[in-house]
Amino acid sequence: MNIKVGFENGELKVGLSTLPSEEGLSKEKIFYVYEWFICKTGDIFYVGKGKGDRYKSKDRGIEC
Repeated sequence: MNIKVGFENGELKVGLSTLPSEEGLSKEKIFYVYEWFICKTGDIFYVGKGKGDRYKSKDRGIEC
């Protein structure tokens, strides 16, 4: 959690954030997000998280 305290225009300002600071995050891109969708309608029916070269695999879905 990040807490920021300061003064602006003579008023006390307090900000809270539950997101981690970028200082502690890894810059390495290990995972990615992908969507499966219906070709005819474009409707998304699945959102997943992948790793490595799995997105290149042809046995995981049907191409439009």
